[in-house]
Amino acid sequence: MSKEIIRLAHKSGSMVYWFCLLLASLLFLTFTGFGIIALWSVFFVLTLIPSFLFRTRDFAKLAKRLLGEGEVLKPYDYAKQTKTLLTLLFLGVLALIAPLFLTQVLSVKLWFGTLLGVINGWLAQQLLFNLYLMVWERKHKGFVYKVNIWKGSKVVQTGFTFTRVLRDAKND
Repeated sequence: MSKEIIRLAHKSGSMVYWFCLLLASLLFLTFTGFGIIALWSVFFVLTLIPSFLFRTRDFAKLAKRLLGEGEVLKPYDYAKQTKTLLTLLFLGVLALIAPLFLTQVLSVKLWFGTLLGVINGWLAQQLLFNLYLMVWERKHKGFVYKVNIWKGSKVVQTGFTFTRVLRDAKND
């Protein structure tokens, strides 16, 4: 069996890139009408809040065990992952087909505002969750890593590990 360990919080370079994408789209929105901005705002909030709350709540459930045990692993559920993959595939196909039907109802600008709202909501959720993780790691003086344990070409366990880091007083 082999163990794959990946840092859960992204590096600041990725976060700067996401932030620049958000700023660029916000700048683009300033040149559109009020209706597009309102539609963008609705889809931005509808994407941002539920996904951020889900991820932080999910992590908070593991945090106490992670601090106590150092590592939390569970068997990899292929049936659940297959169901998730099929759901995401369905939503992806729907996202590609829906614009064809929406062009009859919405103008291209309005459709683009909704699409940009969903994308920006997801980017903002990524940024906020990574900031949440960085604050949590700093508070608990360590780093959180995603762990996958492989047996041949299959993942058999997945989870998280927490490693404390000793920091000297003058760097903190």
